[in-house]
Amino acid sequence: MKCSTLIILCLAITESVFAQPTKMQELSLSQLFLWNNTTIFDIYSGARASNKTGSAWSYGTNAKYSLGLTKELFATIGVGYFNQRFALRRGFDFYEPNVVTRLFYTTKNYSYRSFNYFGGLGYQVNLKKALGNILPVNSEFRFSAIVNFYNSFQQEFDNGGYHDPFYGNPQTRNDNYQYGTSIQLKAGVVRPIYKKFIIGLDVVVPGYNRLRKDLIFKENPDEYHGVNFSIGSSINLIYTLKN
Repeated sequence: MKCSTLIILCLAITESVFAQPTKMQELSLSQLFLWNNTTIFDIYSGARASNKTGSAWSYGTNAKYSLGLTKELFATIGVGYFNQRFALRRGFDFYEPNVVTRLFYTTKNYSYRSFNYFGGLGYQVNLKKALGNILPVNSEFRFSAIVNFYNSFQQEFDNGGYHDPFYGNPQTRNDNYQYGTSIQLKAGVVRPIYKKFIIGLDVVVPGYNRLRKDLIFKENPDEYHGVNFSIGSSINLIYTLKN
């Protein structure tokens, strides 16, 4: 429902301004890298339950469309793939298809692969004009706030053992469900490289993360957790549609 509302809202904005002269009409591909430090209370150990902290790199690829609303303000909508990873040692329900040892298994790392639907607003400033034409090229500074909705289609839990089909490691699950949301703040610079092609580099800081807990860790899947801190960057290849 949230994804549908986001799409309808962005399409309504697009329709209302499409007949007006716009300063931006772009299609782009982005490669995202995010580092996160996360602390989660691990209840699996029962009486020895405690907080677990770890850091890992997550990554994703997005395709988006951006449309100028005014000379400086623009809207963005897009879809993509995102792999949220955690490097945390936590007890989990390891599935043993061929044997039942009842050993206590812990994850070395685990991840949630998701489709990502997003939209947001941004602001741009022409740096060449703002700095008095001291720059040799028409670079722009851009700042944007993006709301992401993640729908997980595959989850992987690795206990760090050798990869043997007899033991089924890593354990992969193919459940499809709404995994969570995030709000990312992006700031960066773009510049033309060839005809209608532009390249850009952003610093990305997720200011808000709300990620669903998992029954495999004996958690309540109706509850959510966040991250301690996250920061990263994205590389953007942009094609401008304006004449």
